[in-house]
Amino acid sequence: MSIDYTITKGQEYIFKIQKEGENELEEFILKDDTVEINQTESYLYPILYDTGVEINKYITINYGDSKNNYYSLDNGETWIEYTGNIKINKETTILAKSKDSNKINKISKQEIKLELASNALPNKAYDGNISTKVEAVTSNDTAQIINIDPSMWERNVLLYIYTHDNHGRVSIYLYNENGELLSSTSNNTPSNKKWWKKVTIPTNTKQMSIVLQYPNAELYEIQVEN
Repeated sequence: MSIDYTITKGQEYIFKIQKEGENELEEFILKDDTVEINQTESYLYPILYDTGVEINKYITINYGDSKNNYYSLDNGETWIEYTGNIKINKETTILAKSKDSNKINKISKQEIKLELASNALPNKAYDGNISTKVEAVTSNDTAQIINIDPSMWERNVLLYIYTHDNHGRVSIYLYNENGELLSSTSNNTPSNKKWWKKVTIPTNTKQMSIVLQYPNAELYEIQVEN
């Protein structure tokens, strides 16, 4: 059963419903208990884990005083009990509702987008294909960012790059949560060659900044060393 009814915010309504085959009326309360769906930052950065690269957004839902709370990521086909942060790794629509006894709750709905920040490292660098590449696109040597998960601390990451002695330098900068530089490395040799560059991630690293010198530097893939 569905109810399409205009209500006044803050006002409580009681509906009396008689179920088919039953003699008694059952009371249901309708109140504008707004469920708030909150997303993390709108523009995201890829994250390097020890298992590879992921793009995640975390969703929290405020159900107010309701205790029996659920959400759905498949347009209501299945409902999952809400216990805290929801990790989203693909674009979807999230539904949220409560299942309080004798209470009519509305379903809240929100579209979830996974939009990368303008300076985020593009997907070509972690698509599992060493034939696709990220090229330097500006003479300003713009940094491209990937976040680092603690599971990568004191582990090695491999970058398949192309360097050249003539404006083909690849520079890597590693920062902590406060934006302080922990380590850096820069190469334009071997010249005119694709090769695997190894970088050790220091403890407390939060972010890796990759700068491809225009016009000859290229990045083909970033991988965790097994």
